[in-house]
Amino acid sequence: MKKRSIVSLVNTSDRASGIPTAIDRLSIDPIQGKSVLLKPNFNTADPFPGSTHNDTLASLIMELGKRGAQSVIVGD
Repeated sequence: MKKRSIVSLVNTSDRASGIPTAIDRLSIDPIQGKSVLLKPNFNTADPFPGSTHNDTLASLIMELGKRGAQSVIVGD
C-alpha cells in the first residue's frame, strides 16, 4: 500500500502568519500530544532559500507548541 504525501505551499513574506496557514491547509492534526522532530536544512552556509530561514524555524516551533505538541526537538 502506497503512503500518501501531503504538501502545503503558502506564498507570503510574513512567516509568522504563513506557518499556521500552511499547517491548516494540510487538514490534519498530526501534532496534538506528540513529540515532533524538526529537521531544518542547515547543511550549507548558503542564505535562504538555500537553507532554512531562522524566522521560519522559530515560527514553526512556536506554532507547534500552540497546537499542543508535547515536545519539539530540532535535530540535524
